[in-house]
Parts: sequence; structure tokens; C-alpha cells
Amino acid sequence: MRSSVHEEFVKSIRRAILDKDLTVMKIEKEKIVSIMSDILFLGREAIYRRMRGEVKFSLEEATQVALKLNISLDSLIGLQDKGSPHIELNLIEPKTKLVPLLS
Repeated sequence: MRSSVHEEFVKSIRRAILDKDLTVMKIEKEKIVSIMSDILFLGREAIYRRMRGEVKFSLEEATQVALKLNISLDSLIGLQDKGSPHIELNLIEPKTKLVPLLS
């Protein structure tokens, strides 16, 4: 099931990587998949499934892609920038690895 938000996200990814419209040749598709694999640390088939809309991007994946490719998630869901973001995520990575407590 494809959604308009997903389609717009994929278009934004393509534009951000290729700086072109949606007409992409095979070599350009390979470039998109390679870059997306580097961003998301996923295999080629997993990227292809997401780009075709068979699998939806998780919020974390969408956020990682948006940050790396400078894509506005606000604009994808129809919110226009009015001075402050509507979706604001502060992603932090702990400096130390947490060890689970044993019961």
C-alpha cells in the first residue's frame, strides 16, 4: 500500500541525491541504493523494498535519511515552516554502553 507521504519522501530522496527530477537511469538508481545503504546500514534488497513502497521507512530511518540529505519531514506531511519546526527530534547517542541489570 503506497501513501502520498511515502511517495513524496522517495521523491525527496531522489532529488537530494541526484539533484534531478524523477527520471532516473539504472546507474542513477544504483547510486541512490548505494548512498541509502550507507545511511541506513541496510542491504540492497531492503533499500529497494523501501524505495518501491513495499516496506515503509520507520521513523528512525526516515529521520536518519532526512538529516543526512537535508530533507524536511515537516514539508512532507504538509506543514510549512513558520519559523519553528513542528517535528523536532533530538537524537542522542550515549557515550557509554548501558549494561542491563541482572535480576
